[in-house]
Amino acid sequence: MCTSPVLIVLQFLTFIMLMDKGLPYYFRKDVVHSSLLLVGFFALSMPAVPAILLGVRQLFLENGKVVPAIGVALNLAYLTGFAGFFVLIFLTQSLS
Repeated sequence: MCTSPVLIVLQFLTFIMLMDKGLPYYFRKDVVHSSLLLVGFFALSMPAVPAILLGVRQLFLENGKVVPAIGVALNLAYLTGFAGFFVLIFLTQSLS
């Protein structure tokens, strides 16, 4: 259950550093640093996938299903929120 809050904080810090550097373009000098921050930003969302899979596994194996269900719901909300954030912020910023 604590995967999502930790990832949100880390992604927020990475997002602040990324917005300070700007999104990578082909003719900029600091394209490597921006690209690495962008890769890190997306890589931080990947631990939510195994957390969801472990939560689903625990739903089938445990008798008490409330805690694993909350964990699965929080991680799914995190991934959908991340996808929405990507579409609304990054794509609209790169299109303008």
